[in-house]
Amino acid sequence: MNGDLQKALDKLRQSIESYPGFWDAYFWKGVIHAQLGGNDEAMKNIKQSLDRGMPPVLLSPLRWLTPQFYKDHAISLFAEYGLTDANEN
Repeated sequence: MNGDLQKALDKLRQSIESYPGFWDAYFWKGVIHAQLGGNDEAMKNIKQSLDRGMPPVLLSPLRWLTPQFYKDHAISLFAEYGLTDANEN
């Protein structure tokens, strides 16, 4: 599986080179880095996606895609970007 994720990262890097202003590739690059355990790189890319206009509501699916990363890292983005986690109890 890691080989497939590495191939996906290569494709996302190419997409970012071609379309650096779009948020999509940054977000998915962040998700893949989170799945591979690269939390700092994941946060960097997810922040870049937010800075490029990603709707913040799209942070919520990280809860299911990468639960531990969400809990330990991504949830802090809600406060940093002045948002509330719709799933908070």
